[in-house]
Amino acid sequence: MFSGSAPASGDSVIAVGSVNNILTPKIGYEGQFTVDNEDNITFAYLPAVYTFPMEISGYPLYALGFNTSNPADACSPLPSNTSDLSRKIVLIRRGWCDFVVKIEAVRPFGAEYIIFYNNEDPIVAPTNFGGVLTGMVSAEQGAQWISYLSEGKTIKFYFADNPPDGVIYSANTINGGAMSTFSSWSPTYELNIKPEVSAPGGNILSTYPIDSGSYAISSGTSMAAPYISGILALYMEAHGSNITFDSSIVSTTAKPLPFNDGTQTYPYLAPVIQQGGGLVDAYAVVHYTTKISPGVLQLNDTAHFNEITSFTISNEGSTDVFYTFEHVRFPGLISR
Repeated sequence: MFSGSAPASGDSVIAVGSVNNILTPKIGYEGQFTVDNEDNITFAYLPAVYTFPMEISGYPLYALGFNTSNPADACSPLPSNTSDLSRKIVLIRRGWCDFVVKIEAVRPFGAEYIIFYNNEDPIVAPTNFGGVLTGMVSAEQGAQWISYLSEGKTIKFYFADNPPDGVIYSANTINGGAMSTFSSWSPTYELNIKPEVSAPGGNILSTYPIDSGSYAISSGTSMAAPYISGILALYMEAHGSNITFDSSIVSTTAKPLPFNDGTQTYPYLAPVIQQGGGLVDAYAVVHYTTKISPGVLQLNDTAHFNEITSFTISNEGSTDVFYTFEHVRFPGLISR
């Protein structure tokens, strides 16, 4: 039985928890650049407000320096002999100081267009100020451009009046690969363990209704559940569609994740009542040879308490296997 608001709590239902994306995507716009006037290369950028106009197509890129680890790029006034920055696009590392400070540093030399390259997560839209238009690209894109410029190559940009959307990624170093804080914990009212397994569901770039943009970035177990459905489709493709799928396969082949409270990761596993078996492993599901059933030991509630539980391990491979067992106790629990 289950309620309409909690269908995942039903019997024979695979409940899926959400894991944060290891990358943080942002939807921006596409532009193009050339290196020494060769073929156009597409890149994505996040504008402050307005996209770069088509009128500046052909403008070259100018870097204030080639140090991609400089935390204070343009954080102080530039030397008086700085080159004329008009009719150029200035490349500046995001660094630690405010965007306005950086803009003020290059404005006296005629700068009207700036591209910042990221150095921390999450990537954010920069700021326009004093008539200067700005955009943000990934750290990797900025480093590539710096490498070209340091070799003496010329980079020129080309923009369209109505540019297509583009996606920018930055590494999620805070809680990427960890359980999403919005993902529900168990047990259910019957003390059943839910979810059984977890899948990517935080900050996921996915399809969306065409009239709403065709794709979008969303978070939720509604992103994670289709991931499991796709893996089950792969399983049926490999093993046949007429077989009965044992849901324990997805939970017992999963990879347990360390606990993360949304701000930091701890040196112990997230509890089973949060992550189930852990992050699903698609390859392991399709190619499993050891079957553990059931995948979860349910103690049930006080009226139907299962004092004694058992499980079966079956080697369904073609070679002998030696098994060892280990119990990992969650910190803070008291053994009796």
